[in-house]
Amino acid sequence: MPRRCVQDVELGGQTIKAGDSVLFNFGSANLDPAHWENPEVFDVDREDKRHVGFGRGIHRCIGAPLARMEMALVTRELLARTSSFEIAGPVKRSVWPRLAPLELPLGLKPAV
Repeated sequence: MPRRCVQDVELGGQTIKAGDSVLFNFGSANLDPAHWENPEVFDVDREDKRHVGFGRGIHRCIGAPLARMEMALVTRELLARTSSFEIAGPVKRSVWPRLAPLELPLGLKPAV
């Protein structure tokens, strides 16, 4: 969703003037190295869980608790049914409109 800049500001060596339209990627806030240590590393034990993947405030995703429950179930079942897994090819990433893998080939070894 575009936003309109209300005052001149310099950001990353670029000047954004008052009145300019800007687009930003909400997900990029989750990759801010000033806030997150190793932001591009998937770390299930990360202490700070204040990411913006589900939005914030009154615009927070109503399905967030269900999505978290589904991911916990999928992760638990995947770990119970496999002895190991590894990335089996190149990962293709999307950067707009959201930061997400487009392709993530995995090699799975069944649990015995």
